[in-house]
Amino acid sequence: MSISSALEINSQQTDIETLIFHATSLEAARKLTLSTEPRYVRDFKDHEVDAVHRFFRSIRVSVSRTAIRSAIYLGRTRENRRVGAVFSDEPCVYLVFPHMEDRYDVYVERLLKLVVIPAFEEALQMYDLPRVPGGVQRAAPPTFRTKKDQIRGIMCHHEVRAYLGEDWATIETTPWHESTTASRQQIHRLAWENMQKIIQSSNNKQITIFKDMQLLFLVPQVGHSVVTDFNGPSSGGDIAWTLREALSLYDQDLDPEHLEEGKVMYAGEFDLGKCRDQPMTTSGSQTFSIRDFFRK
Repeated sequence: MSISSALEINSQQTDIETLIFHATSLEAARKLTLSTEPRYVRDFKDHEVDAVHRFFRSIRVSVSRTAIRSAIYLGRTRENRRVGAVFSDEPCVYLVFPHMEDRYDVYVERLLKLVVIPAFEEALQMYDLPRVPGGVQRAAPPTFRTKKDQIRGIMCHHEVRAYLGEDWATIETTPWHESTTASRQQIHRLAWENMQKIIQSSNNKQITIFKDMQLLFLVPQVGHSVVTDFNGPSSGGDIAWTLREALSLYDQDLDPEHLEEGKVMYAGEFDLGKCRDQPMTTSGSQTFSIRDFFRK
């Protein structure tokens, strides 16, 4: 008798670990906390570099592993929900530059000072203010920070708000939250368009290295598990069902209209009938259409 015929699969546990989204605009972020730290903040892990490289190949975008490893962290859509676990379940925003084969903090400084900060400054002068009773003032622009600021403990991030004093914690309970959301999304769109315009129109070698930039949203540790008992009532079953459930956790963070292809990394554990104390583990990744999975 063969092993495969002697052992029975009793249950399966699927863990959704990492999500990667390719975005067409910063509008994909419903809210954005912009990093203004003049250094690399969070590097891609080795398995993330491999996954992003496979992902780009699948959509026929030529980007080397070295360029992916040099990606610059731009911010995140919200704080992590796990206490003491920064860069875990929150969607992180990255820019990948196909022509940037070296990795130096000076590139982060140049990107912020010459591209990102000016793009947001202009966007914050161009957007339409939300309709709030009594009127509101335009939100303050981000400020370029230096390494000395960082050493002195000065805050090196900027929450992109639709108006001065907007409270993210309570805005959705107000009658003007839709108008506010629309204004915030407009800021994100204008800033992204301004960034592209600055880079594409420049002959400055300090800026042209950023041409053909790719925008990614990455969730480092989703931490969503589903167990299927093959000997009991069905609890969902296939990987697509599990992925849909995991993606629903990000409905308030990401706008699928501005997301294209994506990749999910997952691990699966199978308990076998005759060796329950030694579960068999496998892992893999799957490319998917974002709109299909976000659509209910």
